[in-house]
Amino acid sequence: MNGTITEAERRPVQFVRGLPAHEMTAAELDLIDVAYRAYCKRLGAGEAPDADAYCAQFPHVKSSLRKLLRVHFYMERKLAEEPEIKWPEAAQNFLEFRLVLELGRGTFGRVFLATEPKVGNRLVVVKLSMLGGSEAEILGRNPHPNIVPIYSVTEDPGTGLTAFVMPYVGSATLCNLLDALGGIDRAEARARIILDVAGRVRFPLDPSAAPRAPESALVRGQFLDGVRSLGAKLADALAYLHGRGICHRDLKPSNVLLSPSGEPILLDFNLSADAHEPARLMGGTLPYMAPEQLRAMQSDAPADEPPVDARSDIFSFGVILYQLATGIHPFDRSRVKTSTAELCAHLLERQAEGAMSACQVNPRIEPGLSRLLDECLAVDPARRPQSAASIAKRLRGDLTPTGRLRRWTGRNPALVLAASLLFAILGLGVYAAAAFRTPAHVREASSGARLYREGRYPEAIAHFSTALNAQPRTPATLIARGQAYLRLGKHNQALEDFQAADKLSPGPQTKAGIGYCLNLMGQTAEAKSYYEEACKVKENWAEVLNNLAFCCMKANQKEEARKHLDRAIQLDGRMQAAFHNRALLSLKQARSRMKGTRANELNGESCRLIQDALADIKKAKECGATSCELASDAAFITALAIQVDPKWIAPTLENLADAVKLGCSAAIFEDPAFRAIADHATFKSLKKKAANHKAVPQRNSPLVNPVAEL
Repeated sequence: MNGTITEAERRPVQFVRGLPAHEMTAAELDLIDVAYRAYCKRLGAGEAPDADAYCAQFPHVKSSLRKLLRVHFYMERKLAEEPEIKWPEAAQNFLEFRLVLELGRGTFGRVFLATEPKVGNRLVVVKLSMLGGSEAEILGRNPHPNIVPIYSVTEDPGTGLTAFVMPYVGSATLCNLLDALGGIDRAEARARIILDVAGRVRFPLDPSAAPRAPESALVRGQFLDGVRSLGAKLADALAYLHGRGICHRDLKPSNVLLSPSGEPILLDFNLSADAHEPARLMGGTLPYMAPEQLRAMQSDAPADEPPVDARSDIFSFGVILYQLATGIHPFDRSRVKTSTAELCAHLLERQAEGAMSACQVNPRIEPGLSRLLDECLAVDPARRPQSAASIAKRLRGDLTPTGRLRRWTGRNPALVLAASLLFAILGLGVYAAAAFRTPAHVREASSGARLYREGRYPEAIAHFSTALNAQPRTPATLIARGQAYLRLGKHNQALEDFQAADKLSPGPQTKAGIGYCLNLMGQTAEAKSYYEEACKVKENWAEVLNNLAFCCMKANQKEEARKHLDRAIQLDGRMQAAFHNRALLSLKQARSRMKGTRANELNGESCRLIQDALADIKKAKECGATSCELASDAAFITALAIQVDPKWIAPTLENLADAVKLGCSAAIFEDPAFRAIADHATFKSLKKKAANHKAVPQRNSPLVNPVAEL
């Protein structure tokens, strides 16, 4: 082997040089280059030196060199498998997408804004990666309203690139919000600025309207209420990930999108680490890294350094929230150094000194929020909140009526004292405490909401009822109790509560709730009229559009049903019920066209409908847990596909096996749809098994509760 490094050897060097979070001094990089070249020469000479033992000879750069060798072996395999990748560019077609604009690029990927002609030119984000679908696995396993979902994952056989497709919810991020706020006094600003930024920072093709109504805290609250609302939802997303053993590791403002309705949406899982998988690349963005992350990057990191885990994400979360609340970074970066190593050392020094409390930066920031930020930014992970869920609970607690009153009294102790003295002087001292105590019906309603979230629905109903006895004309409490009744399957009682709430305060929420109850009670025509009323006020409501389509299907209004389902899926590409319903609609239309037609006489439209049904039922199964109804309907669809191609016999038997496992009735096996496989041994065995077990009650899984959860 000569002294020239081949392309396979050079690319990993560029990879390490291209990681800003791992920038080193020139001497260290030179040492890595020399060590790497020497290792490659030994490989070229036919040797097979142990990588770990070789790296141990260079203690100052051991970790970086080991990572470089891992990438070398990976790239060697990739280069042996395929030629140099030619990346697609904007204005080109790739798979089923038209690439509109390049949004970003990295060493192993490109990100494009694209349209999807097959779905009405739906606007999507297409991320192309040469490292496979690890990010897609993380996102696909973790559907959450505040985590960017994955619509689909496809490998292009021509380039070997993996394309995963995500919804495009807009251009605004928390970076844009921080820029817009500038030096505005956060304690004086209104939360509405969050919605203004989300609506103002746009590309020409951005979504034109918010799919969901904004939170009341964003519409009417103070800016710090908006910060709490954003923080609570972001903490929810982290709690969801952490509960599944996944750490994000690169939380920063640019990785949090703002939807048009002001919803924070977490994205960019390139550095995420799954506790159930081998460790991935260590990385992140320096100013938002926890101390343990920064120290782990140093060559002299102590062996007993605390692990980088969920608490590291909590630290990064604290930095973001501190910036939003105060307008400054908690750890002064005005003396920014020229190298990453120097900036890393500077940040560690400032973190050790501790951040100035938020209420010291701005005395009008409430002590409770300031304390929470102090805890999140603790140097010792053990002193931080131990779960993101506990953070979300504390932030939401500040937004309840009780929390608002507590915060007001904390901000205005002199007024509270003066009022108490006045009561005492007037001989009303006995009432002084009661005057500032949260009303009983508010306390009972808050307890009911807490019990509801814990799944203790009968107890929640008892508290809601006590609250309503004290204050009957409270629509929010009536809706909350109606939700609890729905959870218990008490549809009549739920309907009464939604109707009572609608009389007091008519609106799209109450109309949609009434429609949903009527649907569950089998009153489809009546339900449809209520959904239509709700849509007059709130057009882009995926759940209501799905349920409206269900009603149209029952009324044999096929074209109207498909229009509503296409729109619902455009608004929410992870709605299982909408894909399920559209699959059933295609099944129904295909059966109608195929009636009295032999298999060899099937026309193109019938085959297209079958293909559409197969694609949608597959997507429905990918979007969530498979129910008995979903498995049964999948079996009916694949059974129809047998008329086109016998290869669908095996999938039909698999779907029937799933349905039996989930408790389907034995009656399904008598359906003429399965006549083609009635003599199959597996079919007979499954039929016998279904007859010997107790069937579970069927439920309307194609319906979605449109009323906002408590």
